[in-house]
Amino acid sequence: MVGNENLIEIVKGLVSTNPQVREETCERVCDWLQSFDQREVSVVSSLLSSVAVLESDADCLESELHAIGELTETGLVEAVQLTPLCSLSMERLDVSAREHLSYLMSEYFQ
Repeated sequence: MVGNENLIEIVKGLVSTNPQVREETCERVCDWLQSFDQREVSVVSSLLSSVAVLESDADCLESELHAIGELTETGLVEAVQLTPLCSLSMERLDVSAREHLSYLMSEYFQ
């Protein structure tokens, strides 16, 4: 469990106006995978999905999708938490982000 203070810091980082902060926060999420409990995975995966749909920075979007993919490895992510990703258009994604999204769609929505 990362605890409420760290969870709030993650939330703040993921919604930061600074792309570098958003990317660093995604890296932190990946670093802490084994520390999240079910509630924390639910909050972070839901927020990452919503943030990714609105993301304008290609590098951040790739980092967000990567972090979601890593979170799925915990076995605690449910499809409902990833539903916002269904509105992402493959055409606006670079190759790496497209691969992440394709994986998530095939695992949770097909």
